[in-house]
Amino acid sequence: MKHTKVKDIMTTELKTIGKEQTVIDAVNVMAEHNISCVLVFDEGKPEGILTERDILRIVKDHSNTDEMKVHETMSSPVQTIHDTATIVAAGNLMQKHNIRRFPVVSEHGDVIGIITETDVLRGSIELTTSLAWKIIELDVNPDEFKKRFSF
Repeated sequence: MKHTKVKDIMTTELKTIGKEQTVIDAVNVMAEHNISCVLVFDEGKPEGILTERDILRIVKDHSNTDEMKVHETMSSPVQTIHDTATIVAAGNLMQKHNIRRFPVVSEHGDVIGIITETDVLRGSIELTTSLAWKIIELDVNPDEFKKRFSF
């Protein structure tokens, strides 16, 4: 479990929307499926991502959002991560770029899922728990463990 991959913890059920649809359409999809973002596609390719944060920003900055199109407010270009990346790498990229979620791409560049901060946290907890049990099973002295692994 030391090298848990993004593909092991990502969500594969994606909700997408076209860039010409309205922000209200996107909000309805997000509310209906209890999700924090929708991927924006145009001609089968990811063009951007519309997140809760994007929606809050436009509601704050614009008085009339009823007819606003998704492409007017989505985050673009969309940053992706490969399915073979580790969850540690995903967490580091999220922190470095202040991004809460990444669409996940296969080796062929197809979007096959999405990974969120929550997914990374859940995977990290599983990894930490697994490591703790290994230490207990080996009956390792905690002070010796810290010395050996430079904590």
